[in-house]
Amino acid sequence: MMAIIIMQLLFKTFFNMKFIISILFLISINAQGQIVPQGFIVPPAYMESVTIGSQVWMKRNLDVTTYRNGDAIEIANVTSGFTISTSQGAWCYWDFNSSNNAIYGKLYNAYAVNDSRGICPVGWRVPTLFDWQTLQTYVTTSSVVDAGKIKDTTSYWKSPNTGATNSTGFAALPGGYIGNSSSSSYLTARGYFWTSTSTVTAGEQYVLYLDYSNTNIVTAPFGLQGGVSIRCIKE
Repeated sequence: MMAIIIMQLLFKTFFNMKFIISILFLISINAQGQIVPQGFIVPPAYMESVTIGSQVWMKRNLDVTTYRNGDAIEIANVTSGFTISTSQGAWCYWDFNSSNNAIYGKLYNAYAVNDSRGICPVGWRVPTLFDWQTLQTYVTTSSVVDAGKIKDTTSYWKSPNTGATNSTGFAALPGGYIGNSSSSSYLTARGYFWTSTSTVTAGEQYVLYLDYSNTNIVTAPFGLQGGVSIRCIKE
């Protein structure tokens, strides 16, 4: 009888320990990153957000190598880079140099932006042109746009980084771009960001960019094959 009681107590203890370990694991995962339904873990640094008016933006440039479901996004390189013949999603480092990743994140082409598998984590999406225009309106006073309110104030920007105060906390970084001939330009001088909005011209999509020498927010068409930064917005 005593042996049965001891076995029951041991079983109960083992069950409780498994339950506790499971809870601790879930707490640990929650602290380390977001698990989407397919099991892909998003590092916490890229989940940090800032509320600006009615919008919630990520505070850093996107830096992932898989779509939302865990499928890999192709990595572009010097020989198979962002060329005019590219027709599938791809990412790369500025100038194909991984040392640029830690600060500026990765550059993505529009095929990755538009992929139905989703490039932003669950609950987030690539902003539309209207989303960016809403942000622009927020930093406009008396019809004067002040992009300094969303530019990071660190030395990652080329001097003089005109008007930079980052008063909104958006902390835009000058990650430059890679064109459809795989040439890299404007690192430290301009920050380019995708929208999910197509232009009226086939093969183009809108981007917005900020420049170190002024406080303008410029909307421009950009080829689908080229690579620029992504800032996700809360759905």
